Amino acid sequence: ITELKNVHYLGEIKWQEIGNYFASLDIGLIPFVSEKEYPRLKTANSNKVFQYAYFGYPIVSTDFTQVHDLEQIITICKNEDDFIHSIGATSERADDESRNMRISYAKEHSWENQVRKIVRELLVLSNY
Repeated sequence: ITELKNVHYLGEIKWQEIGNYFASLDIGLIPFVSEKEYPRLKTANSNKVFQYAYFGYPIVSTDFTQVHDLEQIITICKNEDDFIHSIGATSERADDESRNMRISYAKEHSWENQVRKIVRELLVLSNY
């Protein structure tokens, strides 16, 4: 698929094994096309944001609606040159404080916490 020596196409990975692959990453990339090219991206909610943040990885993303308010944990790139440069400059955001911020964000937005919020709201609505 590619002739690059540092890029390997692994094919489909079983979900039971994906954690092993995530544990070996140095950086999380979210290289979506622009919302102008793909308008449905405006309503996307990429699980990659939460997965990369859970492991504390520095995250480099193209600019799309979901990441607009996440500049404290994600490097958001406006164009291809910015994206490529940011990949090389991720060590700036690899410090412990930034890592802990990303992990805290992921934990705060975990499915468990989301369900707790929903249950609390339902209890309030039902006057329980």
